[in-house]
Amino acid sequence: MVGVSLILVVAWSGIAQLLIWVHTYRVEYRGIRYTVRARIEREQWSVAIHPTDVEMKGKVVIGSREKAELQALAMINDWLKKQQWR
Repeated sequence: MVGVSLILVVAWSGIAQLLIWVHTYRVEYRGIRYTVRARIEREQWSVAIHPTDVEMKGKVVIGSREKAELQALAMINDWLKKQQWR
């Protein structure tokens, strides 16, 4: 973990505004930052990598957080392999 940030997420429902504090950690693998976010559904995670400090299209992972973390690492490894061929 490199740094910690606290983000205020504002969500609107049909009735009221919902304020949620989200604790996020900046994590990196092989010099590339990635994000794992919990989705509303149980045991579902949104995984994205940020190879050029811009979030790329992510993937949804169903299962444990550990499985989501492993998916992020695999995405980074795939991205780095593609960069070697350019």
